[in-house]
Amino acid sequence: MDFKYKVGDKVRILDGSNIANYTGGFLLEMKKQVGRVATVKEAFQFNGVRPAYRLSEICFTWDERGLFPADASPLVCNTEIFAPLRIVKNGVATIVFWQDGTKTVVKRGSDEAESDYAAFTAALGIKVFGSNSALKRIVSRTETQEKKRKKETLMYRCLCPYCHAEFNKGNSEIRIFPKDNSLRTNCPSCKSHLVLSLPDVEVEHDADR
Repeated sequence: MDFKYKVGDKVRILDGSNIANYTGGFLLEMKKQVGRVATVKEAFQFNGVRPAYRLSEICFTWDERGLFPADASPLVCNTEIFAPLRIVKNGVATIVFWQDGTKTVVKRGSDEAESDYAAFTAALGIKVFGSNSALKRIVSRTETQEKKRKKETLMYRCLCPYCHAEFNKGNSEIRIFPKDNSLRTNCPSCKSHLVLSLPDVEVEHDADR
């Protein structure tokens, strides 16, 4: 059997009261140890089926799902640390109890519609970033991205002075020289290099929407 932790690893104890079929049972005395850091003393198979642990500093049998690395950042540790133990509504307040024994309280403003989803996501944001003010600083960085307008396409109707062919060229196919007010391109028919005066060229606007 593969074990998540090995002897000597430092682990933090989670509240296992809502973990289904907690290995060996989650006792009241074990709940008092929630949040405490301890050292893995032994890793074994409970009843030959589930991975379980004994800790050096604390007795009892500990379920692997009820432990996480003591040195792990809350942002990279198992998602179970952010799984709510209980969510309680009390008037305009929503209280979220977390696996690590802490709780987060959020209150709905008088002008806000009631939403269990919004209440929980706000509580989760506070849990992740540490405080409501820290969460607000993150949210304040939100930028409004304007929809980019496509560039306007200009079509130049040209007449070749050599072969007298008429043709259209888009603004991406020509070169404009403002200094002498000229347009330079190649004739698609005779392949001549043309230098045309802009006043003599018809321009059509074709804006892409």
